[in-house]
Amino acid sequence: MENDVVNGIISKLRDVFGEETVIYLDEVKQELSEPCFFVRTLEVSQELTIRNRYRRVYNMDIEYHPSDHETVMREIQQVADTLLMQLEYIHVGENLTRGTNIRYEVQDKVLHFFVDYDFFVFKVLDRTENMEDLIQTQEVKE
Repeated sequence: MENDVVNGIISKLRDVFGEETVIYLDEVKQELSEPCFFVRTLEVSQELTIRNRYRRVYNMDIEYHPSDHETVMREIQQVADTLLMQLEYIHVGENLTRGTNIRYEVQDKVLHFFVDYDFFVFKVLDRTENMEDLIQTQEVKE
């Protein structure tokens, strides 16, 4: 499921910013190709709701590293505005999923765009054998 969320974000970024957009999933040790995005899962939580139904939340961080030039903050603001509108809905598998708690911040000239994607998942329960027949007899005491 986590890979489906990441793939949905990557697909949306490529649709909006172009197929040539550089997107990383892991740390880059050398030669970061800017401008680029990093897609990271910050936290996953799961909570039991009813019987075998769970609410699962994926907290995502999409980092944007702009190219190094004089109008970096303007570029970051434009990308942030675009992401606010475009990452509200993504395709996860065949389902359209809505992002919640959408927010961003800028640290050291890097945009950190945060969004949560919530799902309900079902746990397959083991089938237990039903009781066979029950024979009950009653008598009235006098």
